[in-house]
Amino acid sequence: MKMIQDLNGKHTAKLLCEIAQVSAGSYYRWVRQAGKSAREHEDEQLKEAIMESWRGSRQTYGSPRIERDLRQRGIRTSRKRILRLMKDLGIEGCYNRRKNPLATDSRHGGVISENLLKDEPFPEGPRQVVVTDTTYVWTDQGWHYLATVMDLFSREIVGWSFGASNDRHLVCQALWNASAELKGHRDVIHHSDRGSTYCSEDYRELVDQLEMRSSMSAKGYCYDNAHMESFFGSLKCECRGLDQSLSPQEVRRELFDYIEGFYNTHRIHTALGSVSPREFAQMAVGNAGTAGLLTPPSATNNQSPFSMEREQPGGKNTSVPAGRQSN
Repeated sequence: MKMIQDLNGKHTAKLLCEIAQVSAGSYYRWVRQAGKSAREHEDEQLKEAIMESWRGSRQTYGSPRIERDLRQRGIRTSRKRILRLMKDLGIEGCYNRRKNPLATDSRHGGVISENLLKDEPFPEGPRQVVVTDTTYVWTDQGWHYLATVMDLFSREIVGWSFGASNDRHLVCQALWNASAELKGHRDVIHHSDRGSTYCSEDYRELVDQLEMRSSMSAKGYCYDNAHMESFFGSLKCECRGLDQSLSPQEVRRELFDYIEGFYNTHRIHTALGSVSPREFAQMAVGNAGTAGLLTPPSATNNQSPFSMEREQPGGKNTSVPAGRQSN
């Protein structure tokens, strides 16, 4: 290649490549590489690793998480360098633009539980405290609602439900779906806001049936449920399918794919030492004897008492099956 480069002023590169029996593409590729410094060669290799990490995160990771991901692979570099190379590649992470949380309307006659979290230390292991909340998701049939149950220690979503109505059936179904993950654990603290759905008689009976201790946020103060709010922010930022106007069935599939296929099992969580919620919980309790505790429950013939038919917009009746999630 060096000889072709030296003689390129006297003869055409095409002729010299034919004489040397090398392709013109190989020669020009060598010329481009030969003019680069060692630092530039490292940048090219880093770009490949950065692009692999970014694509593996479903195009959601920014420089902080990519840095941690590369470090876990044995590649050490600075976050500033990663950010520069990401700009060269024309890629960026998905960042949630946070909004001030809205207080829950607690003007109802339901029973309000004491806030147990204010006097409790942060949980030291999984299945000690769960937090619950509901958010809205747009579909081509209007607003639908997602109710979730989160293990506060690991941030894992242990149960969820999705439907057209934000009512007691929705939240009861989410908690019932989480019951398989909570089986065998007594006196688990169940924390929620003071919304009418969580204060309903049906929901409180289910909490008692699962031998949980009910706890609720102070009026107008939802910051002790900040971890759930953080999850909702990540979901709406990183689950790209929610940006489209999809049918409720398609949105349900997108939610299942994000929660069960990415967030719980693969997404790096900076507050958990840069591991996924499932991995963090398994590390806490040890690998032995965790299969029944931390893996999604298999389908059973047990029918949820909340999988009743409900009137949906358009006059259609739908039922919600039992399980870890409704789908």
